[in-house]
Amino acid sequence: MEEGDILRQRRNLVAMSCLLIVFDLAKVEVAKVGVLGTDLIVGDVRVLAISMWVVWAYFLLRYYQFWKADTPHLSSALSEQVTRYAIQHSERMDMGRDALGGYASLKKGGWIRGWRLELGPSTLHEGKFVPHKSLPISWVRALLWKARASVFVGLSTPHFTEHALPFVLAAATPVVAVLTKILGEH
Repeated sequence: MEEGDILRQRRNLVAMSCLLIVFDLAKVEVAKVGVLGTDLIVGDVRVLAISMWVVWAYFLLRYYQFWKADTPHLSSALSEQVTRYAIQHSERMDMGRDALGGYASLKKGGWIRGWRLELGPSTLHEGKFVPHKSLPISWVRALLWKARASVFVGLSTPHFTEHALPFVLAAATPVVAVLTKILGEH
């Protein structure tokens, strides 16, 4: 996949989403359309609106396909940042980065057992990979790390604006359309 492919798909989705939002909010009514210097009178505006929504759905699908194939993802950037916080936490607990090999991973142990911070490289023991050290982590600390990572990645890297924001805008498009219909009827 070439770099320009996902950029083109993102541009198309953002442009079409913005166009639909502006059309709904500004209550634009189309009477005629100019094509190659010829004015076409639109008989049924609903057909034009449906066509725009079909094109929007196509652009959303195409962006999703290219986004799925593109790396790195927003989730990997968040995971890497949470790992950094976990390593910093283990260093504050005097475990030392050298003893851990710089490896830390936050694992969910289930609803009852909560979160665990697995430290150091895993070794094979009785057919299972076992971390060097495993510490219980409160769900509050795990949630705090994830929240901090979300803010950091959202503000300090282009991952959110390049990958997630087009989905947010695309999700807002039908919401705006429904709300303008509901509020316009009252």
